[in-house]
Amino acid sequence: MKTFKNNMIMIKYVAKFCPLYIISSFFAIIASSVSSLIEVMIVEKVINLVLEEKADFNIIVKELILFFGILILSLIVKRIHYGYLVARNRHLWVKKIQRVMFEKAAKLDIASFDNPKEYDLFHRALTQGDLKGINTFDAFVHFLINVAKFFTIGIYIVIKDPLLLIAVVVQSTVAYIIQYKNNKMWYKTSKEMETNQRRYGYIKRVFYLEKYTCDIKTTNLPNLLIEKEEEVRVNLDKGYRDTENKGFLYNILEDITSQIVRNFAVYVYLMWKVYKNIINIASFAASVNAILRVTNYIYGVVWSMGRLRDNALYIDDFLWLMNYQPKVEDSGGKKLESTHPVIEIEHVGFKYPDQEEYVLQDINLKIEPREKIAIIGYNGAGKTTLIKLLLKFYHVSEGDLKIDGNSFLDVDEKEIRKMYVSLFQNFQIYSVSVLENVLLRSRKYETDDEVVWEALKKAGLYDKIMATEKKLDTIMTKEFDDKGLVLSGGEQQKLAIARVFAADTPIIILDEPTSSLDPISEYEINKKILKLYAEKTVILISHRLSTVVDANKIYMMEKGRIIEQGNHIQLMKKKGKYYEMFETQAHFYQESQ
Repeated sequence: MKTFKNNMIMIKYVAKFCPLYIISSFFAIIASSVSSLIEVMIVEKVINLVLEEKADFNIIVKELILFFGILILSLIVKRIHYGYLVARNRHLWVKKIQRVMFEKAAKLDIASFDNPKEYDLFHRALTQGDLKGINTFDAFVHFLINVAKFFTIGIYIVIKDPLLLIAVVVQSTVAYIIQYKNNKMWYKTSKEMETNQRRYGYIKRVFYLEKYTCDIKTTNLPNLLIEKEEEVRVNLDKGYRDTENKGFLYNILEDITSQIVRNFAVYVYLMWKVYKNIINIASFAASVNAILRVTNYIYGVVWSMGRLRDNALYIDDFLWLMNYQPKVEDSGGKKLESTHPVIEIEHVGFKYPDQEEYVLQDINLKIEPREKIAIIGYNGAGKTTLIKLLLKFYHVSEGDLKIDGNSFLDVDEKEIRKMYVSLFQNFQIYSVSVLENVLLRSRKYETDDEVVWEALKKAGLYDKIMATEKKLDTIMTKEFDDKGLVLSGGEQQKLAIARVFAADTPIIILDEPTSSLDPISEYEINKKILKLYAEKTVILISHRLSTVVDANKIYMMEKGRIIEQGNHIQLMKKKGKYYEMFETQAHFYQESQ
């Protein structure tokens, strides 16, 4: 029942996006049934006409013209469907369903990426859902075609000799059971191998992605990865080998049954009828032809049912994505009126889903409009997690986050995020144009070029881009363009920082995006941002304290708590953890000069 329900849901999607495909498939089913019947009948008719001593040749030709005329018409209908419409509609389906899936994927909560089980579901849905959908419909059409052929030729067989159906029933039952077990076994193996397949894919990516090249060339990383690949391959080989061995035995059993029932038993029975003069040679040939065809149609039905059952299992993954209801994303809520909001964090505690340990505990702070604050601390202090809460990637576990007095829970996440331009330390450079990398959208307004050029000037990358042939239309990276621009690590950070300069939002969040720059360059960039955006709220995240000395207020975090707060002068006077960290870094930097 679930198999049928899942497949019907998928077929409805196909009907919605590719209605012409449904219509052409209907005619293909009719044409296939007609052509199969003609091909069986023509054998008996021709042999009988040839054996007749007084047969009129003109009548033979006329009947052949009629038969072949119908056959050719049926073949034309099938050729239009399979030779043209199938490929066209498959492309149309993939195009439309991928758009829907991408839109759904964009609304997944961050928590779903943290959950291995949900991530596996998401991965399977996104990588296989598009083709599984159209494959489901194709299998359904294949099923209907074979059912139609089966009944068409089956009626012909019943008219000839009902006893022949016994062979058909036995063969179809065995084939169905074997295919059912085989498909179920392969799906189970596929699910069990999912994690190993992803690990194998990760190892392959490390070898071909440019960002890993230095480690590949200068360390023993290749040997380590090859060892890991061997471990993964052993698991994959064992899992698939066991399944292949069982599948081989199933196929042998099916072949033996087919030979005994379909060939040996049927031939002996029909030859006995010829011997007893119950039927003539024409009926013998037609019956054998019909039985062989019906058996093949049964295989087609069983194969289609297996594919439908197999697809239904994967459709579960697809439907998980389609029916996914985010808890944070796309949840709706209030609109924000203020252009310079006040943000309040009140006794906030947070732990990641399915985790017992709190990452943040009793966090309290207030960010006033146009204030420049810094959140500092060693790695693992909880700085980035706090920023994720400010961006409403998660709901807090305890306490409350407020924006202009409204709880984050009551405000649309899109309203909150449009207040920010955020740049993280793990920023990405995409294989699109310079302009699109800065704006993170396509060219839309007349002022876009001017905005991007100004942002590149402020980021210190103007001359580099101006020297390229296509200027702002230069494609970044060489992944899709041999003439693509490849920037150094520092230049990539400047390009990413240009996104901040190009944005028009009241709040700027910088989560250590300049960590690859030298301390002086990082300080200059941050100082420029603080100076240029006096009318904006700026939140700096850093563990390099020299870059945050100009902030209005500094919050020092340790083990998920705020342990000190104040401006640079106040914190230095306290001679607490901030003072120790600052002096240590200053001493280290002086020694390195």
